Amino acid sequence: MLNESQSMSSSASELPELETSLEAAPELQSPPLTTPSSNLSGCSFLQRELGGQPERLTIYCQNDSLLFQFILAEFLTALPEVQGIEEIYSALEAHLSQSPSAGRVEQELSHLTNAVAHLTGGVFEEEQPFPWVSNKGSLGKLKYFCQLYQDLDETSSTIRADLRGSVSRAFHAVLQSRELLLQIRSPVDANRRKVDICNLNRLLNRINNCMGQASALIIPLSVPYKRDENVLYFILRHHCEFNHLFHPHFVQGLFEGIFESGVVEAESFLKEAYTKRGFHAILPAIGHLISNLSTPTS
Repeated sequence: MLNESQSMSSSASELPELETSLEAAPELQSPPLTTPSSNLSGCSFLQRELGGQPERLTIYCQNDSLLFQFILAEFLTALPEVQGIEEIYSALEAHLSQSPSAGRVEQELSHLTNAVAHLTGGVFEEEQPFPWVSNKGSLGKLKYFCQLYQDLDETSSTIRADLRGSVSRAFHAVLQSRELLLQIRSPVDANRRKVDICNLNRLLNRINNCMGQASALIIPLSVPYKRDENVLYFILRHHCEFNHLFHPHFVQGLFEGIFESGVVEAESFLKEAYTKRGFHAILPAIGHLISNLSTPTS
């Protein structure tokens, strides 16, 4: 038997051979340890958090530019729906003035009720914990974003308050219309129904007037974003919807009011801004959209 000293000397004599084999097969070696400063972005964040230097996380309700785009998006949805309600009511009036059948009137009332409910969505706070998972209608979401937009304003300008006020008044008029429609469709005498329908007409006119006031604020609200490529690109991508809602050259006129050289300068600014950020893939789309601005939408 080998004694303990012989065993240790034998093992020691084999070590150089083992080291040589590892050098010859680098794939068997462990990767080198990284130094603390080599890649600690995540750890640095934790250190800042724990060390009293927390990172500020900007969410949508703290981002002025993003909120304005949300407002524009919901506005593009809500305004056509309001216009659709006006068309349904006009059809209802036509039926009522021509000794209508009860079936046709009830059909138009049903269409009107559904359209109004679609604008508001759920009306209880517990139904609306977050706007992206709730059943808010387009006007409900527009009201919500306008409130956040006003709260974010540090200049206390009246224009944001005017926007929120107009949309809020439209929203509450829609809620009143919703309740009145339920009353109109319930069994009541003919004279009462006529009075309620006249009141409904006044409420719908109020909705249209309030949305018209909100529409008039779009241009002055857009001017401060003349150096915000995200807002301008959103407007450019949706120029067909804006032109259809306002007039055939609305977006072109908006850019001509914002930029001294009009759409040519707008195109140059957008391409330069997105090139600096590395979004080269959208440059052809910008040129294509700009070239379409002079084409009236049907």
